[in-house]
Amino acid sequence: MPPAGLRVTLLFGRCSRSACPPGVSSGARAVCGAAAEAALKVSAMAARAIGGNLAKTLREIRLQFCQTGRDSLGARQFVEQYYVPLKKANPEFPILIRECSGVQPKLWARYAFGKERSVALDNMSAEQVAKELEKVINLKP
Repeated sequence: MPPAGLRVTLLFGRCSRSACPPGVSSGARAVCGAAAEAALKVSAMAARAIGGNLAKTLREIRLQFCQTGRDSLGARQFVEQYYVPLKKANPEFPILIRECSGVQPKLWARYAFGKERSVALDNMSAEQVAKELEKVINLKP
């Protein structure tokens, strides 16, 4: 369940029978719906775990990745799954997404007095990127 007052929207929402291509079994639809439900719960938990601490310790978060690179897949999936709930939980906080062709995926965190930290996100899953974000948020600059 999302936290009170936070409306979580998945970019690729829960599967419905009409949205599935012809020939997809009802069992596959159930798995698809279960995956969407799991993603919703993870997104809500991430917003809860991460969301409340952003403005206290950070000034800005930047996520840079390649639009097509295989090593940036997890960063792209993170944006698809987590950006909306994080932004809704922190509407005034700058969460910047930078897509650049051929770049290494990185997470940048800018703290007070211009201090910055970066974490390489090569070949990570969306969940691993979320964990790295939590680590960066909880670090003391």
